[in-house]
Amino acid sequence: MNAVFAITESAVQRLSPSPYAPEVVATWMANRSPDYYKAACAAGAVWIAELDREPVGYSQGVPGEILRLFVASQASGRGIGRGLMKKALAQALQRALVGGYTQPVQETVPSTTRCVRVSSSLGAVCFYQKWGFREVARGSVPGREALPAIEIVRMEAEFPL
Repeated sequence: MNAVFAITESAVQRLSPSPYAPEVVATWMANRSPDYYKAACAAGAVWIAELDREPVGYSQGVPGEILRLFVASQASGRGIGRGLMKKALAQALQRALVGGYTQPVQETVPSTTRCVRVSSSLGAVCFYQKWGFREVARGSVPGREALPAIEIVRMEAEFPL
């Protein structure tokens, strides 16, 4: 969880001054500590990428959603994000467990595709577009009422089952 926190912090630093103002980046990690990531790490739900035996990126998906994908600034541009995206997508395309039984994420209409969602930082929109995601809404990270807003782009893509 310390590595995940450090990777996030490193990745966020390269987001200033564009596409986020310095005051946004300076407060990005304000309500987080390594413990913020403890449950996901303890559950084995986070994939960590290493470069020369050093953690440099991580991702996490749940059925129907990519929750997190960050690559440390010093490892950017080396294909690490692509590998982590494959892991997160595999998690997002899994079926959900309901009452101990495997159930489709969307149970209303049988389909040959599954919708996957992600809330993207402004700097990652192009990355997700390369994977077929499209913008469906804009918003901001919740729980930051006393802090500068972090604008995000909500995106979706359909993937074959």
